[in-house]
Amino acid sequence: LAKRFHSSMYEAFVVLFPEEEWDFFQFKQPDNYFRKRERKHKFVHELGKRLGYKGPSDWYRIRRGHFFRVPNGRRILKAYNGSISAAIKDTFPEVDWKEWLFERVSRSFWRRKENQRRAINWLFEEVLLLSDPKDFYVLTERDFVKNSISGLLANNNGSYIQAIVSNHPELELVPEFFQKIGVYAIRLHRILVLMYPEISFAAHGAQHPTICRKTGSRLSLD
Repeated sequence: LAKRFHSSMYEAFVVLFPEEEWDFFQFKQPDNYFRKRERKHKFVHELGKRLGYKGPSDWYRIRRGHFFRVPNGRRILKAYNGSISAAIKDTFPEVDWKEWLFERVSRSFWRRKENQRRAINWLFEEVLLLSDPKDFYVLTERDFVKNSISGLLANNNGSYIQAIVSNHPELELVPEFFQKIGVYAIRLHRILVLMYPEISFAAHGAQHPTICRKTGSRLSLD
């Protein structure tokens, strides 16, 4: 029986008494139990069930304390070098995870240009709903801080402008053009994007006939 159930009382009880609902975390697992990848995944799945998680976005709320408060949690984190995001990504590889939204991200993560670029593009396209390359000029340091990607600034001399320019050399952005657009124009642009998601607005100054045709006046965002 020990060989069949890998010395796990939990596995034995689940098979021998299937009519009962067994709590995975009420059983002490043998020392070598979590060597197999699928058992680590089992742990993460069960932890998610205990925490009431329903979808991928819920996992961004998980903290190290959630692992520490259940049996074997420290062992699981140790297997992933203490990285919560590594454990979650390994368990759900089909999800396009945004590592910076987890509790913490390693310094080495931000050293990779591809990770910096992913985060900046996510902020630009998915959070701020921008599309015109010139709209990079309306980004502010506060956008980086508010959306949990300020960690990448340390690899760009603390400058969000350098981060954007160095990660998008193909756009030939001019550093001096940043911060030229007024704060009220930026706020107006973001309000319009939320109100009219079907319309593409250029934050650096634009008009659109759908908005302007009644008065015939030019709608300028700056």
